[in-house]
Amino acid sequence: MKQKEARSKRSIQKVIRQLHRDIGFLTVGITIVFSISGIVLIYRDTDVFKVENNYALKLEANLKRSELSDKLDIRHLRFTNETKETIAFDEGTYNKLTGEVRYTLMEYPYLIDKMNFMHKAISREVLHWFATVYGILLLFLAISSFWMYKPNTRLFKRGIVLSSIGIVVAIILFIFWQ
Repeated sequence: MKQKEARSKRSIQKVIRQLHRDIGFLTVGITIVFSISGIVLIYRDTDVFKVENNYALKLEANLKRSELSDKLDIRHLRFTNETKETIAFDEGTYNKLTGEVRYTLMEYPYLIDKMNFMHKAISREVLHWFATVYGILLLFLAISSFWMYKPNTRLFKRGIVLSSIGIVVAIILFIFWQ
């Protein structure tokens, strides 16, 4: 009976190790993309990684501020000055007489913008399923790593200690970093 039990334990360990290996390889590319996107998002309140894009549009003449705000897709649009001929805002100007708008925005390059979109997926978008499955795969990798070594070995115990330190550090950051 003990031999069958030992064989069963070995086969579970073997299956989990194989899954860990294969899922690990599967998630490498996704992890690289999410890591780069995460690093970029840390600095989203700065212009690091952004490029300057100039825009020129032709809108209707004589728009009011509220109408102009509705027509332009600019977050946190802040008007700075208004004359008979122009409305100025932080990013540019609108000519009331001609309807011409010129403005400059600091934006991410196309590829980085798409990576960030994936990283910031929300539940009402189809992409959230991809991010959810990826999160589950990472959780599996974290938990299955405990099957890489036998429980009584020095490396297994070291893994438990390091994992515990990681959990404690994360909890401390959640509690005190606000």
